[in-house]
Amino acid sequence: MNAPAFSGFDDLGDDFDSEPVVAGTPATMEDASKLTSTKPKGVMVEERCPKCAGSGRYCTPSSLGHQQCLKCKGKGILFFKKPAAERALAREKASVRKEAKADQKLAVFESEHPQVAAWWNGAGKDFSFSLSLREALRKYGSLTPGQLAAAYKCIEKLADKKVAAAVREEHAQLAGKVDISAVLKALTKAKKNGLRNPKMRLLAGDASIVIYFAAVHGANAGSLYVKSSNGDEYFGKITDGTFYRGCGVSDELEADIVEACSTPDAAAVAYGKRTGECSCCGRELTNKLSIERSIGPICFENFFGG
Repeated sequence: MNAPAFSGFDDLGDDFDSEPVVAGTPATMEDASKLTSTKPKGVMVEERCPKCAGSGRYCTPSSLGHQQCLKCKGKGILFFKKPAAERALAREKASVRKEAKADQKLAVFESEHPQVAAWWNGAGKDFSFSLSLREALRKYGSLTPGQLAAAYKCIEKLADKKVAAAVREEHAQLAGKVDISAVLKALTKAKKNGLRNPKMRLLAGDASIVIYFAAVHGANAGSLYVKSSNGDEYFGKITDGTFYRGCGVSDELEADIVEACSTPDAAAVAYGKRTGECSCCGRELTNKLSIERSIGPICFENFFGG
């Protein structure tokens, strides 16, 4: 079937008012399809290629040698519709619009998930994971179900850590408080009486402990060390009236040590009856009065005498 001859656009009527974009009337439909617009183009701005500095060649050493510049295709120049200053301004405006949209997406999400917002703006603001989630949200406008679940899991773990820390702090403030006035008074008196490193041995539950001053020039100067009576095990230290237990010390043993330090007279007597030794020097007790006191006569004079 032969196509009808092209007769122009006369059949559109007199109401069609437009300026032709091509000169003349094509003879056939095929000729019409090959025509291009005769509308004048804007003036193009010519700039030197920044990649090859106008040389048209890739001048950086490589295994392929010096090749044609891919940016300008070897021409050394590039053509733009607008000058560099206008293009830079356009990019800046586009960047501002992009940031505004990202901030809007973030605000909508944070209003719907305040816990997540409080997490990555607060305790999690320095975590790389929370930062990556926040940037993903600003970029895509939402988080995947897996990402959202991971965020809430991190929030839950952080809450558990805060609770555990609060419990430890409360335990240190309450359970670790020790009234060591009697022990401190006895040890200080013994030191004034010429004993260079006075000690007191007490019975804490089923454990025999020894208490003495930390080194004057050491890191814990002013504190009291608490060890097993034979000195093999470190149980902790007493600083400013608080007992800080060492590794491996159970809650039960800590409570026994705190009680023994708070009532040293009774704990000293219990130690003497259990071991038959002086609660100060550790020597065997033979005198009846000394056995009743759990302290030998010389130690009694040094630690408690007038």
